[in-house]
Amino acid sequence: MILKLRIVRSNLLKKGFIEIRDSRHIRYVFAYKGERTSIYTLVSYGTSYKDISDKLISYMADQCRITKSDFVKLATCEISEADYIELVKHHLPNGR
Repeated sequence: MILKLRIVRSNLLKKGFIEIRDSRHIRYVFAYKGERTSIYTLVSYGTSYKDISDKLISYMADQCRITKSDFVKLATCEISEADYIELVKHHLPNGR
Protein backbone atom coordinates (compact mmCIF):
# COMPACT_ATOMS: atom_id res chain seq x y z
CA MET A 1 0.00 0.00 0.00
CA ILE A 2 1.14 3.54 -0.76
CA LEU A 3 -0.29 6.76 0.67
CA LYS A 4 0.12 10.26 -0.74
CA LEU A 5 2.21 12.36 1.63
CA ARG A 6 0.26 15.59 1.09
CA ILE A 7 -3.00 13.86 2.02
CA VAL A 8 -1.49 12.25 5.13
CA ARG A 9 -0.01 15.57 6.27
CA SER A 10 -3.29 17.39 5.78
CA ASN A 11 -5.32 14.73 7.56
CA LEU A 12 -2.96 14.49 10.55
CA LEU A 13 -3.48 18.21 11.11
CA LYS A 14 -7.24 17.63 11.08
CA LYS A 15 -6.85 14.93 13.75
CA GLY A 16 -5.15 17.03 16.42
CA PHE A 17 -1.52 16.83 15.34
CA ILE A 18 0.66 19.96 15.38
CA GLU A 19 3.26 20.51 12.66
CA ILE A 20 6.79 21.36 13.83
CA ARG A 21 9.45 21.99 11.21
CA ASP A 22 13.19 21.62 11.67
CA SER A 23 16.06 21.53 9.23
CA ARG A 24 15.64 17.87 8.18
CA HIS A 25 12.12 16.73 9.05
CA ILE A 26 8.59 17.81 9.69
CA ARG A 27 7.40 16.44 13.01
CA TYR A 28 3.71 15.88 13.71
CA VAL A 29 3.06 15.88 17.46
CA PHE A 30 -0.34 14.90 18.82
CA ALA A 31 -1.89 17.53 21.11
CA TYR A 32 -4.44 16.44 23.68
CA LYS A 33 -6.48 19.06 25.52
CA GLY A 34 -4.09 21.74 24.29
CA GLU A 35 -0.93 19.98 25.48
CA ARG A 36 1.66 18.23 23.39
CA THR A 37 1.98 14.52 24.05
CA SER A 38 4.81 12.07 23.47
CA ILE A 39 2.97 10.76 20.39
CA TYR A 40 4.56 11.94 17.16
CA THR A 41 5.62 10.95 13.69
CA LEU A 42 8.11 12.38 11.19
CA VAL A 43 8.19 13.05 7.47
CA SER A 44 11.10 14.27 5.38
CA TYR A 45 11.33 17.36 3.24
CA GLY A 46 11.97 17.09 -0.46
CA THR A 47 10.20 16.55 -3.72
CA SER A 48 11.22 12.90 -3.86
CA TYR A 49 9.05 12.19 -0.81
CA LYS A 50 5.59 12.43 -2.37
CA ASP A 51 4.48 8.92 -1.47
CA ILE A 52 4.67 6.96 1.76
CA SER A 53 5.72 3.36 1.20
CA ASP A 54 4.29 0.37 2.99
CA LYS A 55 7.36 0.13 5.23
CA LEU A 56 7.16 3.81 6.17
CA ILE A 57 3.45 3.45 6.94
CA SER A 58 4.40 0.75 9.45
CA TYR A 59 7.04 3.02 11.05
CA MET A 60 4.60 5.93 11.26
CA ALA A 61 1.93 3.69 12.79
CA ASP A 62 4.41 2.56 15.46
CA GLN A 63 5.35 6.16 16.19
CA CYS A 64 1.65 7.06 16.51
CA ARG A 65 1.18 4.01 18.75
CA ILE A 66 -1.50 2.34 16.67
CA THR A 67 -1.67 -0.56 14.23
CA LYS A 68 -0.80 -0.10 10.60
CA SER A 69 -4.42 -0.59 9.53
CA ASP A 70 -5.58 2.01 12.09
CA PHE A 71 -2.91 4.44 10.86
CA VAL A 72 -4.17 4.05 7.29
CA LYS A 73 -7.68 4.81 8.54
CA LEU A 74 -6.39 7.83 10.47
CA ALA A 75 -4.43 9.10 7.47
CA THR A 76 -7.40 8.71 5.13
CA CYS A 77 -9.96 10.21 7.57
CA GLU A 78 -11.82 6.95 8.12
CA ILE A 79 -11.53 7.41 11.90
CA SER A 80 -12.14 10.60 13.83
CA GLU A 81 -9.89 12.36 16.31
CA ALA A 82 -12.15 11.00 19.09
CA ASP A 83 -11.68 7.46 17.77
CA TYR A 84 -7.91 7.99 17.68
CA ILE A 85 -7.94 9.23 21.28
CA GLU A 86 -9.75 6.02 22.30
CA LEU A 87 -7.03 3.98 20.60
CA VAL A 88 -4.16 5.78 22.37
CA LYS A 89 -5.73 7.03 25.60
CA HIS A 90 -3.37 4.97 27.77
CA HIS A 91 -0.51 7.06 26.28
CA LEU A 92 -2.13 10.42 27.04
CA PRO A 93 -1.83 12.64 30.13
CA ASN A 94 -1.54 11.48 32.91
CA GLY A 95 0.90 9.05 31.47
CA ARG A 96 2.04 10.81 28.36
